[in-house]
Amino acid sequence: MIQFGLLSLFYSYSFESKKWRNIVEILLILVLTYLIIKYSIYPKSFFVFHYQDIFITIFPLIVYGMVYLYNEYDKPQELYYVNLALLIHFIINFFCYLSWPLQSISIYDNYMIEFGNVFSRLNSLLTHFTAVIYSIVLLYQLKKLNSK
Repeated sequence: MIQFGLLSLFYSYSFESKKWRNIVEILLILVLTYLIIKYSIYPKSFFVFHYQDIFITIFPLIVYGMVYLYNEYDKPQELYYVNLALLIHFIINFFCYLSWPLQSISIYDNYMIEFGNVFSRLNSLLTHFTAVIYSIVLLYQLKKLNSK
């Protein structure tokens, strides 16, 4: 929830268009209100893995990133590389979470257990790799902005 809130605020301040700022802020309020109400009614569900919550928070961030890249394509951009790395990171995370039921197939054949283990390791490696790449790009962009 905190990551979604901070990244939504980042995109809200990044958009030059008042229309997109309002859309981001309205979605931020709606999603956070939904999550707060859900977790206040069912506090034990906070510690349970929910696909719906992941999709509700990651998908708008992917849309924000794509719209930002589309709207700011022809203008000089200070945060182009950070946004691109963030977008790639979230798309890969989205597909990793989307494929999680494939990893948890409970057929007790040797090839399915082996497939689940390999797929799980590959997903984990891919997620960590994109997080490292995103961090490197973020540090590069910050260094570039501080040198101006």
